[in-house]
Amino acid sequence: MATANVCAVLATLLSLSVSGCAHAPSQPTIEAQDFYESMSQNGAVLDPRPARDMISILRHNAGVGALKIDPALQSAALAQAQKMAQSGRISTHAPALAIQREVLFSDNSAGFDNLAEAFAAWRQANSTRHHMLNAKVTRIGVAAVYAPQSRYKVFWSLLLSN
Repeated sequence: MATANVCAVLATLLSLSVSGCAHAPSQPTIEAQDFYESMSQNGAVLDPRPARDMISILRHNAGVGALKIDPALQSAALAQAQKMAQSGRISTHAPALAIQREVLFSDNSAGFDNLAEAFAAWRQANSTRHHMLNAKVTRIGVAAVYAPQSRYKVFWSLLLSN
């Protein structure tokens, strides 16, 4: 990731933290090591809580409620990321869910080494940002899977739903 993008992510984190100081007790906190932990290694497992917290801070500052990790979405996100990692290709389709959802947004991506890079891309993509800030969205599932044989190395699946 380019230095300018890392600086933009750090500036966003700082502004999100500072702008929410009046409401700090209700805001999640994020540990830097979780945000920058490399997913480009065998056995790497993404903890969904920092992603939930990062998006929840963005939502909080926009006046929207926090997200909850949904086990069904989490399972579907992991299956989607594994499927992409096995094929070596980014899927443009949302995974099928056993439970019907009024709102379901899927962002499948690849090539980001850590959550900081993935979050920066999600925040900059108009469609993804729009869904991250959608008041109807209350639940999240997110996964990253390492594929050493792929040119992308890491495949990401972000699912947002009600």
